[in-house]
Amino acid sequence: MEIANNINDFDSYKQIVFNFNRSNVPYTERVGEPDELSSVIGLVSMGFQQLEDTLSAFIIEMLSVEVAMGKLLLLNYHLQIK
Repeated sequence: MEIANNINDFDSYKQIVFNFNRSNVPYTERVGEPDELSSVIGLVSMGFQQLEDTLSAFIIEMLSVEVAMGKLLLLNYHLQIK
């Protein structure tokens, strides 16, 4: 029961802090058609994220280490180059 209470507390917290409004009205009816530039930027950024995920998985496989260790190594690398 404690877990259920925590979930209910978290849902209440989300409602208060983020004021989520869920509706069955589609995005296009609420906001209108997305503009082409925003759509293209979103698609490009999603493509780069997919490329990064694929390369990360490939590097972890090449290193022949566990996934968790590989992610730590890649995180360390990303932090060093920034």
